[in-house]
Amino acid sequence: MNVCKITPVSVYDVRGLESWLEDMARRGLFLKRLRPAFSTFQRGPAQPLRYRVEPCRRIMDDTPPQAMLDLYQDFGWHFVCDANSELLVFSTQDPEAPEPHSDPELQGALWKKLYRSKRRGFLFILAVTLAFLVLLPVFLFGKGAPTLTLLTTTAPILIIYLVFFLVTLPGYWAEAQRLGLIVKQLEEGVPLDHRSAYPRRRWSEIATLVTTLVLFAAVITVQNILPLTGGGVRPLEDLTAFPALSLAEVEGEGYVPDIFVMEGRDYANFCEPSHYLLCWNQWDVVQTGDIEPEGWVRMEINWYDLPAPLSFLSAPLARELLDSAMGLDQDIWWTDNAGAAWTVEYTPHLEAGFLAAARREDGGFQVAAVSMGDRAAVVRYTGRGSLTDHLDEIVDMVKGGA
Repeated sequence: MNVCKITPVSVYDVRGLESWLEDMARRGLFLKRLRPAFSTFQRGPAQPLRYRVEPCRRIMDDTPPQAMLDLYQDFGWHFVCDANSELLVFSTQDPEAPEPHSDPELQGALWKKLYRSKRRGFLFILAVTLAFLVLLPVFLFGKGAPTLTLLTTTAPILIIYLVFFLVTLPGYWAEAQRLGLIVKQLEEGVPLDHRSAYPRRRWSEIATLVTTLVLFAAVITVQNILPLTGGGVRPLEDLTAFPALSLAEVEGEGYVPDIFVMEGRDYANFCEPSHYLLCWNQWDVVQTGDIEPEGWVRMEINWYDLPAPLSFLSAPLARELLDSAMGLDQDIWWTDNAGAAWTVEYTPHLEAGFLAAARREDGGFQVAAVSMGDRAAVVRYTGRGSLTDHLDEIVDMVKGGA
């Protein structure tokens, strides 16, 4: 019968690990598989066993070197299992079985290889962590819209990786320190002790494991699952999340919608949902009219419903959406004469946290942005009407969002 137990001691704390395994044998639990977080034992009649841990770095599923197995077997020890492809565990029932290592300095040379490997691993994780600490602000603030970048790009993945490296970094440091102490003792000619006190529980390893699994699931969700959940382009009639401002209402009498149907979808008038890790409910709405002699007739609405804990980001998001839209750098239809100046009018509102409308001074392009509670939206428009005449409807888009 197999029994799973939390590993209460680091596998690189050799004395504590050997002591724990021997105590488990006295309770009738014999090691089958050693892992940093959980170890597997086979239950049987209690008996005293001696355990020894040997450094032996291997690549993936390489078998332990036969010379080492033969050495331990000659001294009365048998191979039990390995750990992390870096350690081998041996045991014996013979209380008088001699130690395979009689020269501490020679044994220290074996442990030194593992120590150097762990030290390089720590330095690598440290370098990666520092790189993420530098890259994350550049990624967030590089385009001048950190809130929008955080909510609608892969920025959360960078944050997830940064958290992962910050969580694992102390563990790498502790492992290198433990191995360094072993090497120092052996190089001084002092043999290793094989009994020491060890903690009853070690929750840090469990916390690290759980954190790693959660972060891994979040990365998979952001990279592979969320992009597939939006559903693609839909007819305007499928928009139920909020009451979208109507281009026909803004244009007034004489408005004629444009139609561009391809593969059964009208790409001149449509809505499209998107899902992001930090903004699950986001919609893009496009409405297009026949091109007038004066130019385009078109309206785009970008609507964001943030999680309640992130509601404090709605006003900064609305400001960034306004500034970004006035940059005229997002779509081909919005790029003519991009150097023209804008007139911005900020409108106080009893309910909206932010409400502003902007018009380009050479005419044509208009923008309005609004935030309320945990929602924000921006309207980009070019045509004969005026967005300032429809601010109440624009507020209703976020106020009435489902």
